[in-house]
Amino acid sequence: MKLVIMAAILIATAPPLSQEVSFPIGAIEFYGHAGVDADRLRDALPLRVGDQVVSGTKEKIVADITQAIKQKTGRDVADVAPVCCDERGRLLIYVGVRDESVRQTAYNTEPRGSARLSPTAIKIHRDAGEALSEAMRKGVSGEDDSQGYALSVDPAARARQLALHEYAARHSTSVRRVLASSRDVEQRQIAAEILGYANRSREQIRALIRASHDVDGGVRNNAIRALVVLARSSSEASAMIPGECFVDLLNSGIWTDRNKSVALLAALTRERDARLLSCLREQALTSLVDMARWSNRGHADNARLLLGRIAGIDEKTLSAMLDKQEIEPIINSVQQTAENAKLDCHPCAALK
Repeated sequence: MKLVIMAAILIATAPPLSQEVSFPIGAIEFYGHAGVDADRLRDALPLRVGDQVVSGTKEKIVADITQAIKQKTGRDVADVAPVCCDERGRLLIYVGVRDESVRQTAYNTEPRGSARLSPTAIKIHRDAGEALSEAMRKGVSGEDDSQGYALSVDPAARARQLALHEYAARHSTSVRRVLASSRDVEQRQIAAEILGYANRSREQIRALIRASHDVDGGVRNNAIRALVVLARSSSEASAMIPGECFVDLLNSGIWTDRNKSVALLAALTRERDARLLSCLREQALTSLVDMARWSNRGHADNARLLLGRIAGIDEKTLSAMLDKQEIEPIINSVQQTAENAKLDCHPCAALK
């Protein structure tokens, strides 16, 4: 079977498609499907793992999957996210079905301001993106996050990203203004990426936290991606990012919300804060189990890591279980472990 779709480039390091390309489907995964077996959902779909799909338009595949699931199960679909690509160049498709674990996230109101980035900012951002895409085409995908902003191991891409850092360090105030107030979605998306390259500050982190609940999914994705890099760079940066601000995104119907928030929370729970782990157990356990059962380790291991920490599995043992792909034992450990006294989740002051 051959369908025409636009492969959504939802992994930050993946290059944009500039021409029609054919992909085999590597996996079709689900979340928010309590009471309906995933295999039954797959059987209801008009496409199968191994089918070839072509970059072009995304609308057809979204419509076909949405209609098929509604007809066969009566369930509404929250999101259909084609993601390019796994390590074998295969397309991954994530389908969010609406059950009681999928909740409406409270996003920010849409900004109405006129602030815009300078042409210089747009060019520097574009140059960095093109250099990174070229590195990816050459098969160079390594990344250094130690400085608090993403730097490619490819020399040319790294040089462009360092230029982006220099710009962001000098103009962070105006970039924050665009991110917070511009009515232009693309301007906010770019501003979120640029702000991730600024010098670390509480103002930077507060602005990115606020943008993590932007009404636009692309802005949210870019802002949380920047926070992930910051959180991984140092314990000091991690301590400045309140994890309770992102638990609700684990229950979002939108795949990018889940993908980026679970990565951030994996970084923020390295010290195993008891309150945050209790909050995750109480508010997002079903969502984490859904994500832990996905087949692609790049998208599933962070959920598996969080479940292991909630269950109290020590880090060395948990790492070995992940390497051996002992997924159900991790899930069973959470479900069989008696919950400690509930600790109240702090409200996210940064989103008020």
